[in-house]
Amino acid sequence: PLKGRIMMMKTVVVISHDEDAHAQRVLERASEMGVRGLLWDVSTYPQSAQITLPLYDSRIPSIVIEGQEIPRGVQGFFWRRPNGKYHSSSVSKMDQYMKKEGGVVVSALGEYFSEANWISSPWAEVKGGNKPYQLLLAKRFGWKIPLTCISNNPEEVRQFIAVLGPRKLTMKPAGTAFMDLSEEKNFSSIENKVVFTKIIDSEEVLANIDMIKNCPVIFQEAIHKEYDLRITVVDDVTHVAKITLEGCDDPDNLDWKNWQGVRRYSTEILPREVEQKCVDIVRSLGLRFGCVDLGFSSREGYTFFEVNPQGQWLPSEDRLGYDVSGSIVRALVR
Repeated sequence: PLKGRIMMMKTVVVISHDEDAHAQRVLERASEMGVRGLLWDVSTYPQSAQITLPLYDSRIPSIVIEGQEIPRGVQGFFWRRPNGKYHSSSVSKMDQYMKKEGGVVVSALGEYFSEANWISSPWAEVKGGNKPYQLLLAKRFGWKIPLTCISNNPEEVRQFIAVLGPRKLTMKPAGTAFMDLSEEKNFSSIENKVVFTKIIDSEEVLANIDMIKNCPVIFQEAIHKEYDLRITVVDDVTHVAKITLEGCDDPDNLDWKNWQGVRRYSTEILPREVEQKCVDIVRSLGLRFGCVDLGFSSREGYTFFEVNPQGQWLPSEDRLGYDVSGSIVRALVR
């Protein structure tokens, strides 16, 4: 009887690892809402799980995690941290190959389990998380975005700096901010770097302009804000956090995520059209979840920076009382 009752419960799978506080919060909230939650660290696949995608007879796809099969009628998958936690031990070339092959199969699961709710689908997150694409789409939506040049062409960057004139310049990566440079694969190694948005000296860039050929970079005008906004969007539900920064000694640091002073969170009511544009751009990116980052100033209004499809929202829940985890669970089982 107990087994039958568990199988009748709605089930969601949180794709992350056991050290992810966001994943744990969703599992806890699911339990409170009478939903069975399973944690799956797909970074350990194929060693700890078996996936079968049969395309013959009438057989159906299956996922078995450490001997436990995911129920066939699973309601949803929360694609939270598919890369798992940072692995400190180096792996062999063969292990790397097998993991890459496993990644190909995992990325297709959204199509084989298409009746489930995916927040968001693996392929959608690849496209939706692309910063150059986000900026292009935001501009089409009528958002104010910083003047931007994405390039590895020294002459184009030189021209962009000339266009900016006296305005300050920022530089940020086109992809991930984390640079894994440690040979020992040690997460805390001083060899690793995290690139946050900061004002940089245009003259220094010009003096090293030929180095730009080596890697494309997002160059933007610096936007001076009165405060930041992180809008956590789950389908058509928004949770708006106003973030005011105080007491940082580095005037060139513009990134609230790397703020060395005090971050003060408060609730904020956005104009209806701005709130709807946040919902619309997340949906247009093919996502069902996204953290939209905006800046605000009385002079310039709202400026769009980016959408993070796996963004952090626990501060909004813990400090402001928003039920973000509940919104995620409801979206997974709708």
